[in-house]
Amino acid sequence: MRIYTYSNPFTLTTASFWNEIADYPHLCVSQTLVQGLEAIYNRESFQVLTTIDTFLNHFYIEWCDSPENDIKQYIAISEELSKVDDHKLASSFKFNQKELMDAVKFLIMLGVNPSDFDQSQLADEQIGMLEMIKRLQHTPEWEVAGELSGKGHAELQVTWMNLLNKDLERAVKRQASAKTNRENRMQKNAVDHLKARVEKLTLEYDQPVKAVVFHGIHRFTPLYTKLLEHLRSLDIEVIFLINYVPKYERMYETWRNVYDWTKLTFLPDTSETSYHENALGKAMGDLLEGKAAETQFEGVTATRFDNLTTFADYVKKVFSQARGEENPDIENEERKRDNTLAKMKEQFYAPDNQKINELLRSYFPEQFGEKHFLSYPIGQFILALYNMWDDKERTLKVNDSLLKECLSINYFQREGRSSPVEIYSNIQLYTKDVTSINEFLKRLHGLIDEVRRLETSNEHSCPELRGFSFYYVSKVDLEYLIDVMNDIQKITRELFDHENGRLNYKEHYKKLVDIISSRMLKTSTLTEKESELLTDIINKFENIDSLEVEGSIEDLKETIHFYLNRRSHEDSAHWIVRNFEQLDGGVLLSRKPGVTSKSEYHLAILSDSSMKKKMNDLLPWPLNEQFFKAYLHSSIPNLQIVLKSMKEYPSFLRYSLFYTTYYLSNKINVSYIENSEGEKETPYFLLKLLEIGYDQFEESSLYRFNTGNQGVTSVSDLNPDIVNDIILSPSQVKTFTLCSYRYFMDYVLEHGGSFQSEYQCKLYYRAILLQKSWKLLSGQPYNLEFIKKTVQEVNKNELRDYFPFWRDIDFVDLEAWVIKDIKQADGYVSPYDENYVQIRLDFLYAQVNDEDKQNLMSPVHRLRNERKKEEVRSSINMYYQHQSLFEEEKVHPSLCNFCKNREICLHHFKVAGEEHEVEE
Repeated sequence: MRIYTYSNPFTLTTASFWNEIADYPHLCVSQTLVQGLEAIYNRESFQVLTTIDTFLNHFYIEWCDSPENDIKQYIAISEELSKVDDHKLASSFKFNQKELMDAVKFLIMLGVNPSDFDQSQLADEQIGMLEMIKRLQHTPEWEVAGELSGKGHAELQVTWMNLLNKDLERAVKRQASAKTNRENRMQKNAVDHLKARVEKLTLEYDQPVKAVVFHGIHRFTPLYTKLLEHLRSLDIEVIFLINYVPKYERMYETWRNVYDWTKLTFLPDTSETSYHENALGKAMGDLLEGKAAETQFEGVTATRFDNLTTFADYVKKVFSQARGEENPDIENEERKRDNTLAKMKEQFYAPDNQKINELLRSYFPEQFGEKHFLSYPIGQFILALYNMWDDKERTLKVNDSLLKECLSINYFQREGRSSPVEIYSNIQLYTKDVTSINEFLKRLHGLIDEVRRLETSNEHSCPELRGFSFYYVSKVDLEYLIDVMNDIQKITRELFDHENGRLNYKEHYKKLVDIISSRMLKTSTLTEKESELLTDIINKFENIDSLEVEGSIEDLKETIHFYLNRRSHEDSAHWIVRNFEQLDGGVLLSRKPGVTSKSEYHLAILSDSSMKKKMNDLLPWPLNEQFFKAYLHSSIPNLQIVLKSMKEYPSFLRYSLFYTTYYLSNKINVSYIENSEGEKETPYFLLKLLEIGYDQFEESSLYRFNTGNQGVTSVSDLNPDIVNDIILSPSQVKTFTLCSYRYFMDYVLEHGGSFQSEYQCKLYYRAILLQKSWKLLSGQPYNLEFIKKTVQEVNKNELRDYFPFWRDIDFVDLEAWVIKDIKQADGYVSPYDENYVQIRLDFLYAQVNDEDKQNLMSPVHRLRNERKKEEVRSSINMYYQHQSLFEEEKVHPSLCNFCKNREICLHHFKVAGEEHEVEE
């Protein structure tokens, strides 16, 4: 075993020891480091070059990359949990079962004896976990961990060959999609080199490698220590390669601590090399060495973001700009992702990048790897079916968000029809109180009957019902939605047809594969991407015959993730915000040949707390530092290696910050997020000591609206014939007076529009009930009891039955509002005012005050004057002929709160919402 060090990461192949290690396989701690080494030194400088995790996924595939074995392990834990008598403890285990499984795998891989703990120092969850391990460790799915050591040189050679062939396949694809002579030449060299390596390995198949080189390992995992032990048992030398600058002993002390277990002397590169020292990194190193440090740094900026969402929006903007510059002719998906990242004007790195990338993944799922099926509608459809299925009642339970996921896939889309999810959004309120799919379908059939009467009867007792989104939907669209729901129900019946609450997973997944291949892959409405994804899903089930296990439907819902959400370790190199473990590769990529402009490096989320992670933050529940203090044989070497590297992790983050700011010649931006999960964060202490001053990020710089009109610039462009035949109703005139945006959406694109949210629907119902009651009461003596009785009778006899989803208390509240709305004059009910009521029907309120107590509805009230009406009619004619769709409209944001189009119109986002008042 050897440990080589180098001080200049840009001259590695001229290091004094390079010739000794060049011909061995090189395993890197991150995919970004692999990319960086390829970029600086070319692929031909290495034989096998991959990440440690990718190597483990191939060499220890039974443990690291087998969804079948993962499922068996999960089910085994579920069966153990069913034996836990303590309800509170069982609930805790069940809620955290995935983390519990990670903890069990962690301990079993380390070879920890579950009987050798002082249980008086442990929590109940930890004791319960150890009791499980005593029984689990001797079952086939868990004994796999011990069987890995039986693999020999033959299996290792197969792994090297598989990795080289995978690299060769990737290089061939890159060469085929190369757009420049330089790029084509580079990829051709890589292809030729890899072909030669494959040929050489084939000829020397019986000659095992003598050593393996590991780049940049600081945090040792149980799997890493297992691998190192395994290689040494096969007489394969382990060589570590790390960066080290002797004059900054304090900064690099963490590397000595982590490698102390080897008892080896670091062997430095003895060749003479010089390199640029960035002032910020040098100042950090000097500060730790007790030397005077510089506090003025050219090319360094510092930013304070208010919260994670604001930072995500900023990153999103930078990434979107880079993606907009991407060459649309590039077909290779991996190259697209690499190129987009390379074009970003800022390269983002953070000590903890999980939360920020989860936010960004929702915007750009394709950037995070196309194998992440749950980021795509088809993956969400499959998962939603599992989550909606109620096995006890043997039916689908309707859930708004999950049902929308099901309805979003192109499989259900029919040409010339509204999308199923759009139809459902319109009728969602009408079904708010139903829970099962059978109740849902029954409610829809009732709605169809009402809509049919509205569509065919000119004398319907309440034509105003069309103003509700669920009565605005056509009968044809409702029938279409029913067909879709029946199809979903049929799929679930095929999928979940089993007895006694348990099912055979192998047979179940075969059904799923059959449904995907026989139904979905044959539809013409799927996009090419969705078809590829479905094919990939089917391929993931190729080893399904080995899955001989039965379990509950609840466990099935969880274990489907093992197939649908297996993210490749290589994909992390494509993440928009990479972590600090990828910074060594990021520094190399900063000098990638052929790059014409240098990106700024943005080192983000540098708060004091994020840079000082504790061991407990790195361990899966219920493990913690105290747990290992209770282990009676804590001197076990592998255990100490793993624990020490975890304890040193804050020092590694500090080193990574130093490494980047020391070697980079690019501009650097350091930033932190001030408000995180209700806590006020402070900048990393080392940067505070260097007197770095932070500027507050201005959120307003994010919001710039791009119309993207695509050739449509005026109203008449949408429909030239509309200008010649304009018939204006009083409601249209009123709407245009208040807001031409709303007029455009309600009367140019639609036939009046409808109210969709429950809040607006209640206000609209109130206006209808007022209209009907006031007509009956107008001019009669003002008697509160008689008014109350009249309103209640109108509600019961004319309206209530059309709204089966509201409760009694809802109608009581609506009646009370209307009773309050009916005013008196000289002891009589005020005369019925058709104009006032129509304003309420169109706009929900007749008075909305601004911050100066001025009624924003006044322009509508002034339309009682015929001259004013004619002025507006003339304006509408001009609007159709000359109005630009993207002309700035001055609309007070308070009016937006009661608009039918609030959920789809972006105008109210452009103005900060002000306080408003409405007159009841």
